[in-house]
Amino acid sequence: MVKHIGSGCSNEEVELLIKKAKSWIEEKSLQIELFPEESKNEGTIKDYQFKGVTHHFAYQILERVAEQCGLDVNEDRFLFGFAIMRLIEATSKLRTITLLNRYFVISYSERSVYRKILKLVNKKEAVETLAVKSAKEMLKEELALVLYDVTTLYFETFKSDELRVEGFSKDNKPQQPQIVVGLIVTRQGYPLSYEVFCR
Repeated sequence: MVKHIGSGCSNEEVELLIKKAKSWIEEKSLQIELFPEESKNEGTIKDYQFKGVTHHFAYQILERVAEQCGLDVNEDRFLFGFAIMRLIEATSKLRTITLLNRYFVISYSERSVYRKILKLVNKKEAVETLAVKSAKEMLKEELALVLYDVTTLYFETFKSDELRVEGFSKDNKPQQPQIVVGLIVTRQGYPLSYEVFCR
């Protein structure tokens, strides 16, 4: 016996083993087939190994979409990075830092993230202006009809302040501070503007 390829319990597995045997023979004999069969990428789940997940294609597509909407992603890579992570895998800010580094090798310290987030409020009006412009020019929205939705969000704390106060909670968390978030969208659901209110 020169080589044991394996054993199969079904016709499909046996056929796969035969193909593996022919490949091995071809490799070891260095003899090229005169009429080679077309190679097909076939196999069972046992023949493959999970290497991980990548979101680079999504990153590139969303980067192009952001640029078409008028957002300068190179000027504010932080805003873009955190925005697309909300689309790819919505999670906490700390987890977003980890995922940006894991998926795209983009590193931020926890301290720098919270400093940068505080400055994003100054970009709200500019981003909303781009959203309205994109809706009109790219999506051909006449904006004759916009929808306004309101929801409540609670915080994992029991300390209130001038913005977050106790009140009705759709999540049955009335003892925890709440805020009200209002969102304006087009009839297709394209977001145009938002506002945060105290209870």
